[in-house]
Amino acid sequence: MTAVMTFEIIMTSDVRLPISNGGYYMAKKKSADVMLRPKRQVTLPREICDQIGIGPGDVLELTVEDSTIIARPRKRVALEALKEIQEAFRRSGITEEEIQKAGRRVRQEVATERYGVKA
Repeated sequence: MTAVMTFEIIMTSDVRLPISNGGYYMAKKKSADVMLRPKRQVTLPREICDQIGIGPGDVLELTVEDSTIIARPRKRVALEALKEIQEAFRRSGITEEEIQKAGRRVRQEVATERYGVKA
């Protein structure tokens, strides 16, 4: 007989829900007990999946803190990385025009290096 273990998994998301006064409500962390099946599979409660906007086929990033597994939607992780990049540009004082100009210069350098194309 295969032993089945129950453990806690916390689903997190940076979901900001709009409220009537124009502000935002940060969705609370939810936790649920799920059962680890013999093939290391778990079923996530629909309520939690709906809260953080995930469904079948979505990819989750799992991390372990102490003895707790934390699952975060991969798309949310990518959006957080993009926010960090945007914030770094904002702090640097570089304008969008300067970024675009540098991008055009780099594309031209790559085209010249790879294909011998000069503008």
